Amino acid sequence: MSRETQDTKNYVSILASDGTFRLSVPEGTPGEVKREWEVDGKKGTKNEIVYKSLTGKISGVSFVTADFGKLLQVTLLDEEGELTISTSASNNFATDLMKKLPSLDLSQEYKFKPYSFEDDKGKTLKGVSITLGEEKMKNFFYDGTENTNGFPSPKDGGKGFTKNKWKAYFGEVEDFLIEYTEKNFQNIEKPVANEVNPEDVPF
Repeated sequence: MSRETQDTKNYVSILASDGTFRLSVPEGTPGEVKREWEVDGKKGTKNEIVYKSLTGKISGVSFVTADFGKLLQVTLLDEEGELTISTSASNNFATDLMKKLPSLDLSQEYKFKPYSFEDDKGKTLKGVSITLGEEKMKNFFYDGTENTNGFPSPKDGGKGFTKNKWKAYFGEVEDFLIEYTEKNFQNIEKPVANEVNPEDVPF
């Protein structure tokens, strides 16, 4: 798929129900799938290209404020140009991304693959797997036994926490990750895609 102009931004969302990237496209686009949606009683149809994964170098990380809260936006550069992953900063996909971003070498090209599945205990697990070749990127804020690098931990391991206390704790985690990401990923040197001449990219 080519990009229309150099200034045009293309955004992909993550569909929570199946853990796929979705790019909205005009009706009639080759490879599109139609998806019926309903939110607060409103219904509609979207035409989308479905991606199981995206591969590229990170060329930007930012946040924008929408009516329903903050959006995390991670822009990837591939052989066709830039594509921006845009998802609510409050959901599990975004928090998982923010936990792994500090572990990345931004000069490298990574594969991003969202997931959403139910484990053997009936719990739904959601996040974004990030790999470099066969190497799976880890949570920067957890060493396998405890939280690290300033990541907040619930008091007494959350023992005796009510629903409201857990809600407050997860709000604290979200604030911490947003602040850390804003501080450490504000200025990213623009990468150049591997073996791509900018004049050959079909913007």
